[in-house]
Amino acid sequence: MWTSALLLVLLTVTSQTLAKAKNRFTHYPSWNAKVYPIWKAGDPKYEDSWKGGKVNFNVKNDSPTLTGAKVTFTIELEFPHNQEVLPDGSVVWAEDCVVNGTKYFKSEPVYPTKDADWEAVFPDGTPVKDDKKPPYVFVWKTWGKYWQVADGPCSSLTISTDDIPLGSYTMDIVIYHYRSKEKFIPLGYASTQFSITDQIPFAVSLDQVNDIVAGDMRFVQNRAIAFTVTLHDPSQYLSNADITFNWDFGDESGALISREMTVTHTYVSSGSFKPQVVIQAVIPDKACDPPSDPPTSSTGPTADQATTVRTPDLVSPVPKLVSTKPAHLNINMVLSDTEEDNAEGEASTASMVQADQEAAVAKTPPPINKLQTGNKMAANGKRTVRLSGRVAAIAVAKREAEDKPSDDDCVIYRYGSFCTAIEVFEGIEKVEIVQMENVLMTTPRKDTNVLDITVTCQGSHPKEVCSVILDSDCLKPIHMACNLLEPSKECQLVLRHFFNSSGDYCINVSMANDVSLAAATARFTVDLGSGLSSSGTIVMLLGVLVLILTVGIVGYSYKRLKPYHPLKEAASEGPQLSGVRSSAAASMLWNSLNRRGAIDNSPLLQDRPL
Repeated sequence: MWTSALLLVLLTVTSQTLAKAKNRFTHYPSWNAKVYPIWKAGDPKYEDSWKGGKVNFNVKNDSPTLTGAKVTFTIELEFPHNQEVLPDGSVVWAEDCVVNGTKYFKSEPVYPTKDADWEAVFPDGTPVKDDKKPPYVFVWKTWGKYWQVADGPCSSLTISTDDIPLGSYTMDIVIYHYRSKEKFIPLGYASTQFSITDQIPFAVSLDQVNDIVAGDMRFVQNRAIAFTVTLHDPSQYLSNADITFNWDFGDESGALISREMTVTHTYVSSGSFKPQVVIQAVIPDKACDPPSDPPTSSTGPTADQATTVRTPDLVSPVPKLVSTKPAHLNINMVLSDTEEDNAEGEASTASMVQADQEAAVAKTPPPINKLQTGNKMAANGKRTVRLSGRVAAIAVAKREAEDKPSDDDCVIYRYGSFCTAIEVFEGIEKVEIVQMENVLMTTPRKDTNVLDITVTCQGSHPKEVCSVILDSDCLKPIHMACNLLEPSKECQLVLRHFFNSSGDYCINVSMANDVSLAAATARFTVDLGSGLSSSGTIVMLLGVLVLILTVGIVGYSYKRLKPYHPLKEAASEGPQLSGVRSSAAASMLWNSLNRRGAIDNSPLLQDRPL
């Protein structure tokens, strides 16, 4: 008994370990494991699957996706830092380096292209329709189906969501790299989550001119707010739909019905409001299009065709999923493995809707026909998706040729809603420059022009004032100053600026508080006057006049107070003759300069005979 119990515990632990080691991505019956080997997640061989390091995968998708639209998945391979991708998709070494003892040079291909005379095939054996050997093969899996894509290091896949139940799903990807003839090496696995919804995905942005903090949902009264709707419709599923927007701004101003993506509304009072919008899209039903040529019968699915998912007790046969592929891609969708893709793996990919959505209808009628939905769907053979817990059933019924649909039956109604809360405050309504006064201040060193600007405002009291001095064209800032303001009863203040040079200027005065901003602009001229009126020039002129007056006084005093020495006839002495002559010559020069006339006014003072 102990042996049996021990064996049971061992089997349980082993099964749990295998379940954890088993990768979600399982191969299908026709998988060519020789060309495309399958390695489990965590296999040590992944460490050496690429020279120079590990390759990472950046996988994205454009969900949420409106049911009936197409969802696109993208993958980009991120190579080691010492490698780079060329425009043609080839990977080369970005620098000279040594890896595992091997020397590699810059611009040398990491894996040189090998000319192999063989026909490339997908894992299921389908030929790759391309003249050039594909460097990578991506196998995508979801909903029990596989899509095979041959492409470069960046690839994408677009598939339709027709007749897929609402919920959240997982797209698994395995990436292979062409290494040699009939040999692809797996680089790893990746996955991404995506969702399908019957609500129109969209976003609403609210903007107001001169909003201090964008996105804080705080706005100013008596100023228009722009409400802009941005639809999330990357596949253009709603391109031909008639879309209307029903707005309620929450201030009892009434409803606004518009087909424009942007509307404006002005709140005339302050307070808290909850604006909301309901979107209705009337989409033409492709099922009502005139039937094309009847398809010819075939023994099996084509390369780009989907086959029925055989997941017992989960889903009934699902119609074909049409995928859109670019011209440069090779896409092949094949049947999944009926043995390994069990109910546990598939059921975990979908997060079904709640119990109240158990009878969700793929084509939602207008609200006025809500009570007649069930009868019309049964009578006309509409496709209905019914969700119950983890079990999804898709019932497909055929429409008789003589049953002509009505106008309401040829459109699909989809809705979306949005609601938010905002705060509206009284703001600074107006800023006005009422007076500008120039005052010339004279100092011993320089003259300064003082500009006093009187500014008033209306509305709520500002907390900060900023003034910017610009050039005459109001384009180039010269000086800026900001100051905090104390609360006061009246919104009036005087700003003072100093200027050291003349010229034409422009000033911008702005006032702001937590929710609003207002500004005013004016031009003015600063004139410091001519140079003659400058205090420095006046002082210099006064100094020159004082100097001239001083020189005159000194000269006059010297003339009047100089002692007089009479001329005497000296004896004829040889050594003193030259000195007497020079002294007489100097006296004659001074007398000639100071002589007032040709007549000597004091002849009696001379010590010589009359």
